[in-house]
Amino acid sequence: MSKYKLIETDITSEETLIAVLAELCEQMNFKIHYHADPVNLVGFEGDRRPEKANIVIDRRYLGNLSNDIGWLRNPDGTWSAIVSEFDMRQKRCRQIVDAVAWDVNVEQTLSAAREEGYTVLSMERNAAGRVVDVVLDYA
Repeated sequence: MSKYKLIETDITSEETLIAVLAELCEQMNFKIHYHADPVNLVGFEGDRRPEKANIVIDRRYLGNLSNDIGWLRNPDGTWSAIVSEFDMRQKRCRQIVDAVAWDVNVEQTLSAAREEGYTVLSMERNAAGRVVDVVLDYA
C-alpha cells in the first residue's frame, strides 16, 4: 500500500480548478467527480483509504496499479492535491498534477491582471496545451 502525500498549492479558486480539470479530462480522457463534502480516496486494490478529497480522479482512469488522485479544500480556502507516492512516480499522474498546478496558476494570474485593467492581446501555448507566453495591454 502506497502512502498518500498532501501537496499544498496556491490554488484558491474552486471554479478555476474545476474548469482546468474539465479541460484536462477532454485532453487526457478521464473524468472527475466533485463532492461538496470530502469522500475517502480508493487505493489500487479497491480499499477505502482514510485520506479524503472533494475532487477525485478515479484510479481506473490512471492505470492498473494506480490509486485515486484528489484535491481537498483546506479551511483557509486553498486546495491541496492528494497523490500517492507510487502515482507521483507514474508519468500520467505526474502530468495531471503538474498541468493542474500550471494551468490554475496561469488562470489565477490572468484573472488578477484583468481585475487590474489589463487585457490579453495574445497567448501562446506549447504542444501540450500549456500557456507559455502572454502579451498584455493596460487600458
